[in-house]
Amino acid sequence: MIKKALRLFKRVMTDSAWRRKLIMEAAYLRGFYRLEIEEDLAFFDCFWGRKIGGDPYAIYREMVRQNPNLRCIWVRNPGVGIPDDVSGNPRVSFVEHGTRQYADALLRSRYLVCNSNFLPMFVKRPGQLFVNTWHGTPLKTLGLDIDQPMKLSLNTQRNFNIADFIPLSGAYERRYIVDAYGGAGFKENLYEVGAPRLDLTLSADGIALRRQLGVPAERKVILYAPTWRGSIEDVSAQVDDQVNAIKALKEQVGDDYHLFVSLHHLTKKQVKDLGVEVDYVPDSLDINEFLQCVDVLVSDYSSITVDFLILDRPVVLYVPDYEEYRAERGLYLGLERLPCEICFDLSELPTVVRDARRPSALKPWDSLIATALPVGEGGASRRLVEFVLATENQKIDSKPERKSVLIYPGALKNNGITAAFKSLISFLSSNGVDVYVLVDTAFERSVDSFVSNLEFCRQHAKVILADRAGLQRFREYFLIHKLRKASSTLSEQDERNLSLMFERAVRRFIPDVVFDCAIDFSGYSFYWSRFIASVPAKNKLVYQHSDMKAEFENPNRGHVYLDAVFEAYKFFDGVVSVSSASRAINKQNLGHYYGKANAVAIPNTVDFARISLLAEVPVGSVCPEVAKLPSNVKMFISVSRLSHEKNISGLIQAFSQVANTRDNAVLVIVGDGDERERLAACAVSEGVADKVIFTGNLDNPYPLMKRADCLVFPSLYEGQGLVLLEAMSLGTFCIGSNIPAVREVLDGTGCWVVPPEAADLGAAMTDFLEKRPCGIDFETQNYLDYAGGQVWSALFSAPVSDNRF
Repeated sequence: MIKKALRLFKRVMTDSAWRRKLIMEAAYLRGFYRLEIEEDLAFFDCFWGRKIGGDPYAIYREMVRQNPNLRCIWVRNPGVGIPDDVSGNPRVSFVEHGTRQYADALLRSRYLVCNSNFLPMFVKRPGQLFVNTWHGTPLKTLGLDIDQPMKLSLNTQRNFNIADFIPLSGAYERRYIVDAYGGAGFKENLYEVGAPRLDLTLSADGIALRRQLGVPAERKVILYAPTWRGSIEDVSAQVDDQVNAIKALKEQVGDDYHLFVSLHHLTKKQVKDLGVEVDYVPDSLDINEFLQCVDVLVSDYSSITVDFLILDRPVVLYVPDYEEYRAERGLYLGLERLPCEICFDLSELPTVVRDARRPSALKPWDSLIATALPVGEGGASRRLVEFVLATENQKIDSKPERKSVLIYPGALKNNGITAAFKSLISFLSSNGVDVYVLVDTAFERSVDSFVSNLEFCRQHAKVILADRAGLQRFREYFLIHKLRKASSTLSEQDERNLSLMFERAVRRFIPDVVFDCAIDFSGYSFYWSRFIASVPAKNKLVYQHSDMKAEFENPNRGHVYLDAVFEAYKFFDGVVSVSSASRAINKQNLGHYYGKANAVAIPNTVDFARISLLAEVPVGSVCPEVAKLPSNVKMFISVSRLSHEKNISGLIQAFSQVANTRDNAVLVIVGDGDERERLAACAVSEGVADKVIFTGNLDNPYPLMKRADCLVFPSLYEGQGLVLLEAMSLGTFCIGSNIPAVREVLDGTGCWVVPPEAADLGAAMTDFLEKRPCGIDFETQNYLDYAGGQVWSALFSAPVSDNRF
C-alpha cells in the first residue's frame, strides 16, 4: 500500500497530463453530490472539444431556436474556431475538455449532447437527459464486429446504453452503429428522425460559402476527405497513399478545379509537409456545411461519403488498398454497392474525378443504403429536439411489455456454473424474457473460454460490458479494501458510504431502469454481489452453487473474500441454492447472514436439446485418443474441475482397484485445475497412468459422456451436480458420492449413490462392470417442467406446483 502511494505521488509530481486528469476527476466526484442540476442549461461536446460542429452544432441551433432562453456550454479546446451564431450568443460559455470547469459543467447541465462518448468516469445523474448522436453512417466495421479486445468497445457501448436519445436515419444505422457496439436496448432510446448534421448541409448557402472561401464561381470544388487509418498509437502506413492522392489531385486534375483537404487530426499532425500547397477546410467551418459548396467528393471508406449522397453530386472512392482493407478491417457492404465512382489506381484518379457522374446517373441506390439516408427535406434536428424538450419525454421508462432480467455470470470459465448459467439464459430467452448479461471485461485476458462463452451469451441475450473503473472517493477506496478483509467489520456509516458508491457504479452502466429481477449468478465476487444488490429491481437473487461454508474453509480453493459475499446476502430478496439439500446446509451454516432474505431452492435448468445435439459430434474431433479405443473397452468418465473437493484422486485410487482385475477398462478425466499435475502423479503412483486419459478442458465434452459406459461423480461436497443430469439425459449410467445434493439428484433414477471413499467407489465401479445396469429412470421433459416452474416462480413470484420431477 505504501509503495503504491509513493508511485502515485511520484506520478502526480512528474506527469502534468495525469495530474490534470486527477484534478478533473476529483472535481467531478466532489461535485456529484453537491452541485444542483440547472434546468435551463445545455452542454454540447463535439469530438471532445476539438470542434464546434456536427450533430451537436445542428442540435444546438435548433434547441436555441425552440428555447431562446436556454443557457449553453460548449466544450472547446484552445485554438478551436467558433461559428458566428455561437460566439455571438451571450448565453453561451466555454469550457476546455478535461478541466475542473468541464467536470462541473457536465454535472450541472440538464441537457447533455455529444457525438462520440463521454469519459469512463461519467455517470448520468437523475434528471439529466443525454443525447448521443454518434458522428457518421459507417461503411467500415465498428465495435464488437472488429477482431479486437472487447474492452475497447466498453465505453462506447456504455454511452449508447445510458443515453436517453439516439437519433438514427434508419435500420442500417441501428444495426451497424448501436448493435455493432452491443447496445443493450433496455431503454426506448432509439429515434429514427434522421441525421441532425445533415440539416447543416441542406440549409447551408453554397454560393455564400464559395465567396467566403475565395473560390471563383466558375471553378469546381473538390474535397478530399479520407478516413482515419490505424490507431492512436500507430498511424497507418496508408498515410502515404493519402499524401500521393493529394498531390495528384492538386497537380493533374486541372485549373478549373479548386482542391480542399480534410484529414483526421492525427494524420494531419503526422504529415508535416504535403509537398504541394493546398487549402484545408477551415476549422471554423463545419464540414457538413462545407459539403454544400463541394462539386466532387473524393474519399474512401469514410462516413462522409454517405452524408454527401444526399446532395446527389459525384463521389469518387479512391481505394488502392480495397481488398486488403476489406479483409483486415472489414466493411459492412462492398463499395461496388454504392452509387459512386471507384478508383484503384493513382494514375487514373485525376481522369476519374473529371469524368465522375452523379449518383443518380450511376444506378438506383441500394436498398440497404437507402435505409441509412435521412429524410430528403431534412428536419432531423427539429424532430429530435421536439422529443427532447417535450414534457411527456422528461422521464424515460424501460420497456414495459416484457419481463426483464439482469444476470452477472462470473468469469465465464468452462465449469458447472457457466454451464448452468448458459442453460438458464437459454430457458429465459426462449420463454419471452429480455435477458441482459453483465460481464466484467477484465476476464477476457485471463480466461481462455471467456470469448466463446460470451458469443453464446450474445446469441441468447444482450451483453452489457462492464468494469470496475468508475471513480472512487478517497474514503471509498479504503472502504473496498476494508470490505474484502475477512476480519473487517463495517459500521453503519461505512455501509451508507458503500451504498452511495455502488449506486453510483450501477448508474454508470444502467441508469433509469428497473428490472423485474437482478441476479448475481456467480455468487463468488464481493464486488459484483454488492453491485447487483444495488441494481433497481423488483426482485434480487444471489446464487450459492455449492456448500458455501465448505468452499470458504477449503484452503485449496482460495476464496478468501467469500465472507464479504456472505455479508452482502442481507441486501438481496432471496439467497438461492441449486438444490433443496444444499439450501438446508447453507441456511444452517450461513443463515445468520441472510437478514430478511429468503432461502430459496432453484434447481438448474438444463438445455437437454443442445446437449443432445452436441453429443452427436464425432468423438474423434473432440478427443482422438478416446476415438481410438476398441469397442470392447469399458469407459468410465469424470467431468469436473480438478480441485481438491472434487475428489478425483480418490477416483483414480478407486479405478486402480478396477484396473487390477479388468484389462479392458479406462478412466477418462475431463477438466483442468490446480490439481492437474498432482493427479497425473497419482495415476503414475497407482500404476494406471496408461489407462487414465486426461483431456483438459473441453468446450464440448458431451460426445465423450455419451460414449462412456459410466460417469463417476466422487465430490466431497456439491451444490447440485449438474453433470449428473447431463449424463443421464444421454443415457449414461451414473455413480455419485453419498452426499445430500447428489442423493437428491439421483434419487429414484436407478443410478447408484456410494460413500466417496476410494474403496467404496472402486467396489461400485467393479459391480457396475459385473452387473451392467442399464435402466435409468430419468425423463428430461419432467425435469425441465419442474425446474422451469421453480425458476419462474422464484424470479417473478409466480405460483407454481412444488411436485418434484
